[in-house]
Amino acid sequence: MSSPNARLSTPAPIPTTGSNDQPSRSVGKIIAVAIALIAAVHFALFGYFLFRTAITSPISDMFTYIADYLRFRAGEASWLDYLWQAHGEHHLVWIRLLTWADVEIFRTRGIPFLAAATAAITATAALIWWQLRRAEPRLGGTPYLSLLAPMLILSSANVTDCSVPINTTYPLTVFFLILALVLFAGGPVSHTNPPYRRVVGILAAFCASLATATGLLAWPILVWIAWRERLPAAWPAALAGLGLIYILFYAHNLNFLGLAPALDKDVASFLSPAHLGKLLDYFFAFLGLPLTRSPHLALIGRGMGAALFLAGLSAVIVATFTRRLSTPLDRIAIGMILLAFGAAALATVGRSDLIDEVKVPVRYTLFATSLHVGLLCLLLPRATRYFTSSRGHLLLCSAGLMFAVLLLIQQVAVGRSAVQIASAISHEADCFAQGAHPGPVSEVVSRAPQGAQQVLTALREQGLLAPRASDCTHL
Repeated sequence: MSSPNARLSTPAPIPTTGSNDQPSRSVGKIIAVAIALIAAVHFALFGYFLFRTAITSPISDMFTYIADYLRFRAGEASWLDYLWQAHGEHHLVWIRLLTWADVEIFRTRGIPFLAAATAAITATAALIWWQLRRAEPRLGGTPYLSLLAPMLILSSANVTDCSVPINTTYPLTVFFLILALVLFAGGPVSHTNPPYRRVVGILAAFCASLATATGLLAWPILVWIAWRERLPAAWPAALAGLGLIYILFYAHNLNFLGLAPALDKDVASFLSPAHLGKLLDYFFAFLGLPLTRSPHLALIGRGMGAALFLAGLSAVIVATFTRRLSTPLDRIAIGMILLAFGAAALATVGRSDLIDEVKVPVRYTLFATSLHVGLLCLLLPRATRYFTSSRGHLLLCSAGLMFAVLLLIQQVAVGRSAVQIASAISHEADCFAQGAHPGPVSEVVSRAPQGAQQVLTALREQGLLAPRASDCTHL
């Protein structure tokens, strides 16, 4: 029986046959072109759904961001205090800067948030695609399979992380963290990465935590990479020390609102079988996003989340305790898998007890996508080296085509649902911003409507709120 390590190692190529395989090559090229066309449609749909789901009026936490900025604008806080002001468990420095640009330059239209998040998620997709292209042998039509990675990232399940300002923290976090992985581990071959790239990678790790506290996961991941690359002991020691000091500094005076329900539990209640079962359910539901958000696919999504967790865990174990999975792309892929696991664990501990039911927000899908893309980066280069014959290429391209079709179907289905939900929220938010909403607003727009109305009034008085075009007569 083969060992788990053997299954993840690079197998010997299948020997080619002496038969005439020209028809297989031709069909493979046709399939490769079909994958490229599907990817183009997929990316175009992402742009379409980005436009259709855009919410340009303030909702939810945006009122808090704007209120904080107005206090700074009135001279009640210094620039540094404003930027570093805690928001729950996070220091949202990038959000503070985007809020400044949105209010002062665009008169609270949300455009800087949309632009920054779209640039971040597009750059993330490009980074991963380029790393795959560098690692993947250019054999026949298989290079087109590298488009599957950006298709996973530029999914309509992730589109509202760009089009809804309060969600834009997540693309920024993931971009800087993956940039840190690429710079720190992404040399042409192992042990050839120049030190200056690693230093810039450390700076990117700092930047990740300025989007959300989840970016702090960069530090243990970079320590793991430095250890597995057998860098001089000064590297992992310096990273561990610097990361620990920074995390303690970051956590000073934070308000851990999400942890309050968990901290209120006694040890027996927290470790009870029912509560541990709920935590495990939430963890797998997180990794099974976006399927777990659909009532009809929730069980399948949880099953996929559990299966992906086992696959990712196997890869992490192999990469940690053996010399397999040791290329720069492998290190980046394992880093993405660890990011997904860490984000799922943080959300499980910090969010699962906020409500009774297990309901993971769809905005976390981008973190779960890191697991999917990480596994793809491990499997695809090995698959192209395994299936070296023309028939093997045909089989591989056919599997890629089926996967691309499934992603396109998901793109349309999830995108249509997102448009329907976002359109209703956007219309209500526009009317609320104009002061034309006839009754109480939903909690999605604001849980504290009186305070939100005060923010809107202040924006109008200072000429910082652009008029909205929504027709509010049919509310």
